[in-house]
Amino acid sequence: MKRFLSSLRFILIFVLSFGITYSGLTYLFKKPFFTIILSNYNYEKYISQTIQSVLSSSFPDFEFIIVNDGSTDSSLETIMYFAEKDNRIKVINQENQGLSTARNNAMKRAKGKYIWFIDADDWIDEDALKKIYQSIQKSKKISGTKPDIVSFYIQPVNQNGEKISATYYNELPKEIIPHTIYPYIGSELASEVLFNFPVTSGKQVYRRSFLKDKKITFPDGLYFEDECFCMSVLLSGAHGLALPQKIYYKRNHQASIVNNRDKYYDSTVRLPMMIYLKLKEIGIAEEKARDLFAFHFNGVFFKWPHNKKYLDNLNQLLHFIEQQQAEPFWLHKAYHLSRFIQEKEEE
Repeated sequence: MKRFLSSLRFILIFVLSFGITYSGLTYLFKKPFFTIILSNYNYEKYISQTIQSVLSSSFPDFEFIIVNDGSTDSSLETIMYFAEKDNRIKVINQENQGLSTARNNAMKRAKGKYIWFIDADDWIDEDALKKIYQSIQKSKKISGTKPDIVSFYIQPVNQNGEKISATYYNELPKEIIPHTIYPYIGSELASEVLFNFPVTSGKQVYRRSFLKDKKITFPDGLYFEDECFCMSVLLSGAHGLALPQKIYYKRNHQASIVNNRDKYYDSTVRLPMMIYLKLKEIGIAEEKARDLFAFHFNGVFFKWPHNKKYLDNLNQLLHFIEQQQAEPFWLHKAYHLSRFIQEKEEE
């Protein structure tokens, strides 16, 4: 009892000392509906628009975690400027560790019921959070199910923010679109849907408790990390919901990772191994794990950047394959890759 009274006294002193209102006190202790996570590395050119789009949201019940991942430009100054003006912003300032680690660090601090990962060069529609919230609530009321993932359309734009056409981003798989109220089950989706699912980070929100229960995180040190993350969610049996509206604006510019795949070819080579290991770690069936391995394994041969430094990555992947069981699936992959490495060594 004494401990309770002491704690209550501390809270009252804190409130009176800093002039916190009842609504402000409520905000301190309540869990927000959304956690928006933004990782930034040297995006001073775009980050102000990105942050402003979130803060201008017509649905205010969110926390905004911004990770400054060792930026060397002036973007941290911009982040701190906004953080001083809005207490929903929480800043993590760290040495450069890569996008995956930055997001994982933010997830550890997240309190929202749903998490949305956005990129520092993109922005969201002012009614985006409201539309997602209404979609979730409608589904819960009618189907009685809380969706674990909500997918929606993306509006691609060029580096100047002008709308452009890009079918891959605009569309959702046809099997998903009908599920605007009654969720689908990710693990039951056809393989062709999984293999063509647009998994860019901003295209969906995730239920935080589902990610926590399934122990799903981003693979540290890997680019194209969304592939592994989203597939882990779907194959873990996530209940998914479709919101066929364009509420996220994705910027296409020359400095983006997608437009510099050659530079990150090492991640292309490591991706099949990382996805296979991650899926096995969270208990996905061997057949599904092999399907995803084979899909991304084929991508290794799609575009070779003719840089000898990547031979080490190819040999590491070959070594991983040779350590697996001596079965036709792995033997075929080892033969195909060893021939490819031999050709590249002779170039």
